[in-house]
Amino acid sequence: MQQLQNDIEKMLSRELELGGRASLNYKALPGVRKKDMTWNGFPARLFFNPARVASVMAKVDKQTLLHRQCFLCPEGLEAMQQSYLWKCSGDTAYFLRVNPFPIFERHFTISTAVHTRQEIAGHYAHMLEFSSLLHDYDIFYNGPMCGASAPDHMHFQACPKGSLPMQVEVDATLEKECGPESSDFLRLVTEGIWRVCRYAGSAYLLCGSSIERMQTLFDALMEARRSADALCHTNGDSNLSLISRREAWEGKRDLDDEWEPRMNILSWSENGEYRTVVFFRSESRPACFFEEDPVKRILISPASVEMSGIAVVSSEESFERLSARKLNDVISEVSLSQAQCRTIEAKLRGDIPRNE
Repeated sequence: MQQLQNDIEKMLSRELELGGRASLNYKALPGVRKKDMTWNGFPARLFFNPARVASVMAKVDKQTLLHRQCFLCPEGLEAMQQSYLWKCSGDTAYFLRVNPFPIFERHFTISTAVHTRQEIAGHYAHMLEFSSLLHDYDIFYNGPMCGASAPDHMHFQACPKGSLPMQVEVDATLEKECGPESSDFLRLVTEGIWRVCRYAGSAYLLCGSSIERMQTLFDALMEARRSADALCHTNGDSNLSLISRREAWEGKRDLDDEWEPRMNILSWSENGEYRTVVFFRSESRPACFFEEDPVKRILISPASVEMSGIAVVSSEESFERLSARKLNDVISEVSLSQAQCRTIEAKLRGDIPRNE
């Protein structure tokens, strides 16, 4: 089990010795400015990392994707970037590579060998496999409209376990409560699924001892999200729509182009158990990102890392303006409303009839 983890860490060491872009960006990590902050008892951190500007400002519209080389395909790799091939169950092949634009001291991408769109359906079990194979790492997934810089190529990322406050807080709560039915941080919705009650307002924790059990829980959560979405559309209540319409009205995208519910996902394994946090999303970016007044503009593009408690900005002005309260506002703005979550939870508890 440790072999894959050992091999990619050796690959990281070799690549950093080559002196390419990854080497330069990893050497710059100690100089990243950081700020600790706490909101409602949740410990978050703010990073000012200028090297992440391409990810923060990434354009992922159809035309941009059509006219750029995919940087996860062999033809688009950075100079001196190495690859490690691994096959998951079902014979699906992935390339593990060093992320040349790191947030963490060990930061990897895990992308399908075949160029196929970013979509968790059919790949969630592989995410769990990697969380077991890379036991000392968290595995995360950014949805195509939720921080993925390459929404046209299926991929995960991996960072050292203990880097993300959400994972740390979940583990501490479960250890303290010995699998709580409810606490001030986690509230049981149904067997194996908890609502996260702090920081990320529309996040759900799944826990299970097998990949099969986790897949069942994940499928139930996705069905609840889709059913709640359908119910909102049927009722004609735009305030409850699980798809943001503001951006569609502004002409920023076509709603028909979205093939999965907006979400970020964080997975890891601990004490013989698989754990996943699903962060449901309403918006891709907060209003402050598009603010016309430069004095009020904060360039933050929430993805799994931000939803898990590490906010990364690439401009010094944004670093200075982003307070704990403002970060909480940003996370709340891009998450689902409490009414939307209640609808999802009612579906999970069987209060709403299942779709035929």
